[in-house]
Amino acid sequence: MRNDTSASGRIAGLDLWRGLLMLAGLPVHASFALPRVALFDVVEDVSLGFRMGAFFAISGLLSALALRRRGGREWLAGRAVQLGIPCAVAILLFSPLIAWLTATAGPGHAMRVLLPFEWHHAWFLPALFLYSATALALDRADRRSVAALRWPPGWEGAAGGRIAILVTAGSGALLAWAAGSVVAAVLPTHWLVPFANLQMIAGYWPMFVLGFAAARRPALTRALLGATRFALAIVLLSAAAYATVRWLDAGAIVLWRGDHGYALVRFLIGTTTPPAAFVLILRSALTVRAAPAWAQRLSAASYTIYLVHLPIMVAINTRAPGDWAPYATFAVSIVAGGALALWLHERVVVRSPMLALLLNGRRPPTGTTVQWTKRATTSR
Repeated sequence: MRNDTSASGRIAGLDLWRGLLMLAGLPVHASFALPRVALFDVVEDVSLGFRMGAFFAISGLLSALALRRRGGREWLAGRAVQLGIPCAVAILLFSPLIAWLTATAGPGHAMRVLLPFEWHHAWFLPALFLYSATALALDRADRRSVAALRWPPGWEGAAGGRIAILVTAGSGALLAWAAGSVVAAVLPTHWLVPFANLQMIAGYWPMFVLGFAAARRPALTRALLGATRFALAIVLLSAAAYATVRWLDAGAIVLWRGDHGYALVRFLIGTTTPPAAFVLILRSALTVRAAPAWAQRLSAASYTIYLVHLPIMVAINTRAPGDWAPYATFAVSIVAGGALALWLHERVVVRSPMLALLLNGRRPPTGTTVQWTKRATTSR
């Protein structure tokens, strides 16, 4: 893999894409508690087709690189803080706030929170921590034997890349289906919605493994990059199939949301497209020598923005004037919610070691006393 790094020593293109994929969650969540219209479902379905799967693959790739620089225990301890503390804040603080905002909303906001401590948009944090166990196991196997993640000879060309894409898509679909069946059989019906993301956590695991293996085996990376046309064809075919289904079902989106046919289309898009989208994103990322200043700024703030944007957007959506069209509230929610979250990161979070710990999982430098004030005092 080419090591196109930024001045900080990080891979500029991958860092940029990881931040952008997190920020792409804002349009997905901006319709929370709003009446359903076709655009909102299209945004969710497009996101399902590439965003989180590609995000997890990039996370697997970056985890593999980080484990080369740090010991497994040190890395896992850092992950526990980086992922666990913001996840706890989201579930214990933001989730009750969202429940209160939706419970006290006026007419027209039919969304209701089923559990007082849901993980909502923070579900990806437990997923990443679970995947970290896989990263440790693969790292140890790789250190003990070069053959552990061996890419078969002769599969370095486009054919090998196509096989890797199809195997990842197939295994992801199988795991997602199995997890969905288990969840439906074990959990009470009224808990299926809050814990629906368990199916996604299982289904995206092969994407994380694909990213990890690509980082450790240049032969696999070359194979994937050699299958760019195949990956593009999959993405275009998925888009065409989805557009056709939407056209045939024009005007019946609310009815179809609960239909098995629509669920099947979403399932197929969500499991077959992410590996192909990751290949295209990987090729794009490796061409980035240095991200523009504005992109670096957004990428640096993406963790905070993603964590705090949902309660802000729910507040906007549930308190918007009743005569506003859903599209207008949606647009205001994205612009105002995103801007406020960015301001909070740059003006508040980065100046407070305590908030940086709670919202970004960043541990204060050694010798720093964490306080609730903007600046921490340094022991001498």
